Amino acid sequence: MWTPFAKVLNYISSFLLLYPMLICRIVFRPDDTGIGLWEASIKPNMSLIITLFVLFIVSIIWFSSFFRWKNNERIKGTATKNKTFEMAVFFASYVIPMFSISADIAGLVVTVIYFFIIGIAFVMSEDHFLNPSFLLLRYRLYKIGDKNVLARTTIDGLNILFAENTNGISVRELVRNTYIILPE
Repeated sequence: MWTPFAKVLNYISSFLLLYPMLICRIVFRPDDTGIGLWEASIKPNMSLIITLFVLFIVSIIWFSSFFRWKNNERIKGTATKNKTFEMAVFFASYVIPMFSISADIAGLVVTVIYFFIIGIAFVMSEDHFLNPSFLLLRYRLYKIGDKNVLARTTIDGLNILFAENTNGISVRELVRNTYIILPE
């Protein structure tokens, strides 16, 4: 059902919190030239700021669309592993751009290359890396057989849901083999 395009959009939206931080870092960087903010930071970096803003808008649209979806599939099983911690390592991809991005061409090239390399690894991976925005919304990632499920409960709570619902629990596919339990 889901294509690599969904993984690309999920990857782009995973930086939802980073885009405004990078825009602020670019706009409000230290300036000892004595010229105004527009001339020193905004005007020379307008294309980068617009790109980051567009990525931010795409991220908001994609991420907010999750909560308009309805659960439309059922899965059964037993949650065997909490993968939230190992997936939270994805936060490292937030730190590197904060230190490498700068207004000069070298900083931009490093950041763009880094963004694409991590993105290709993310999309080509058989596993799902938890979007840090989900962590902030208290979702955890659990392994259930060959599937991953994002849920706002503990592993024991999820297993109780499975035990109580012999027909399976209602979920929505986020990307291939990764599902989210959305509030009804």
